[in-house]
Amino acid sequence: MPCIDIITEKVDRLVTDFSDIDLLIIDGLYAIATEGIDLGVYIDLTYKETKKNQMLRGKELTDDHRWKVLEKEHQSATELRRLANTFVSREYKVLFRD
Repeated sequence: MPCIDIITEKVDRLVTDFSDIDLLIIDGLYAIATEGIDLGVYIDLTYKETKKNQMLRGKELTDDHRWKVLEKEHQSATELRRLANTFVSREYKVLFRD
C-alpha cells in the first residue's frame, strides 16, 4: 500500500500480510478505489462543507493554494462516487445502492 509523507510528499510502499485479518477498514480519500473491497462508502460532503473542521485540525496549511488543491481533489473524488455501494448524505443519512 502507498504511504505518503505529507511533509516531503514522497510516496513509500508498505508491504503487509493481511491474510490473517477478518476485517480491514481502509480510510482515505481514494480508498474506495482499492481492488477487491466488499463495501465502498462515499461521503457526500465537499471540502467547503468541512472547511471549519479542517481549519480546527490544523493538520495542513489553509491558504489559497491549499483550497485550490482541495478543489482538484474534490473533482477527482466525485468521479469515484460510481464505485460506492453505500452513501452518507450531506444530512448524514446512510443510503444503500440496490
